[in-house]
Amino acid sequence: MTDSSNGEARVLVNSNEIYYIDPVPIVTIDNFKSIEVNQNNNGIPYLLIQFDIKGKKAWANGTGQSIGKRLALVIDNKLFHVPIVNAQINSGVSALNRGDLSESELQAIKTDIEKEMVDARP
Repeated sequence: MTDSSNGEARVLVNSNEIYYIDPVPIVTIDNFKSIEVNQNNNGIPYLLIQFDIKGKKAWANGTGQSIGKRLALVIDNKLFHVPIVNAQINSGVSALNRGDLSESELQAIKTDIEKEMVDARP
């Protein structure tokens, strides 16, 4: 995330909120190892993304530098999630867990990402 003078304006999916995104990603589809749709203890679906070793290191570094700030999850040029980072994430995973996307919407996102993962592999 960045200020308006340095970022690309994006509207959060299913919202009218506008955020300004730094065009340089922390991780890309090339760093995705796996992706799945799960449910939390309250039955709310979420998307879980696991990164490869390079992505895990980049994610840890990026989240460490972003504590107290927002990070953006952009998929297919659409802004899906802008959580505030509370701590450095060293586990190599990230989650799309807004709570307002249905399981079928998350499954569609997962399918799109998996297609891109296949296309990105040599």
